[in-house]
Amino acid sequence: MEWTVQDLGAVGEFVGSFAVLITLIYLSVQVRHSTRIITQNASALLGATEISSNEQNLKFMLTTAQDQDLAEILVKGFEGESLSKVERVRFNNYLYGAFQSHQVYFMQWRRVRAGDEVWFFFARYFADQMLKAPGVVTWWQRHEEVFIPEFRQYIDASIAAIQADGPLEQQD
Repeated sequence: MEWTVQDLGAVGEFVGSFAVLITLIYLSVQVRHSTRIITQNASALLGATEISSNEQNLKFMLTTAQDQDLAEILVKGFEGESLSKVERVRFNNYLYGAFQSHQVYFMQWRRVRAGDEVWFFFARYFADQMLKAPGVVTWWQRHEEVFIPEFRQYIDASIAAIQADGPLEQQD
């Protein structure tokens, strides 16, 4: 049998189609593999971020547990009692650090939407320990401008819920 140019072209098209199919299968496998690696890396990063945030929160708790002078300043400041200039500086720095740490954790949670159980436990703890204190609310009202708008809305809504004796809601 003699092959014409048309016959050779048809064979070439068939071979080309087969090569395209093989390439698509290969790319599909590679995309699936890459997606799995990206997901694993994102999970690892999220875990590391949660550990870092938890370590920061633990530092704040341990600081007040180990430093009686600071604990006394915080008790006075939380109650809205008068503080000396030095006490005011320590109180301001402590609250700025606590709110900054809470803001970072809040934004991580909002962006990734993972770790809800940990976030809601921490948010409840923060509200119970900080946002119920009159001196902290006063401090917040004076300093909230240094925080990002989304976080300010969250804190303001939490304070409003506490002041209305309503339960803190899980804000989405």
